[in-house]
Amino acid sequence: MFFAPPMLIFKKYQRYGYEVLSLDRKKYITKATYKKVKCHKCKTIRHIQVSSQIAKFKSNVDVYLCSEMMFDATQVKGAAHLILLSCDGDYAEMIKKLLTNFPLLHITVLATPFTSPVNFLSIRLIEMRQYKNYHLTDISTIKDKIS
Repeated sequence: MFFAPPMLIFKKYQRYGYEVLSLDRKKYITKATYKKVKCHKCKTIRHIQVSSQIAKFKSNVDVYLCSEMMFDATQVKGAAHLILLSCDGDYAEMIKKLLTNFPLLHITVLATPFTSPVNFLSIRLIEMRQYKNYHLTDISTIKDKIS
C-alpha cells in the first residue's frame, strides 16, 4: 500500500482552501533502569538492565484546539458553525462556554459511536445534547459525504 508524504497531502488541502498546521512536539526520555544483583554462587554483584530507554513524543493538541476555537469564535460577527472531530469529553467545558457566550454559534462534534467498553464516547458530550446549538453526530453517518 502506498502512502503519500504528509506535505503532498497538505498541499492538496491548501488548493481547496484548507490550512493545515502542525504542532511542535516535545521529546520525553525515560532513562533505562538498572538493578544490582548478587550472584548466589560466586557472590559477584552485577548491574542488570531491567528496562530500556524510551523516547516519547508529545504535543499539547487539547490546549491548541481550545485556544484556536476560542479565538475563531471571537472573530465571528454573525452566525458561525464550528466542527470538532473528537470523542474526548475534555472539550465539553469549552463547548459550553462557547455556546453560552456566543449565541449565534453552532457547534457540531463528529465522533465515533459507543461500540464496546474500550471504545466509548464521552458521557459529557452526550449530556450536552440539551444545548440547542450543539449537535453530536456519529462520524460513520458522514463517511459517504467525505472522500
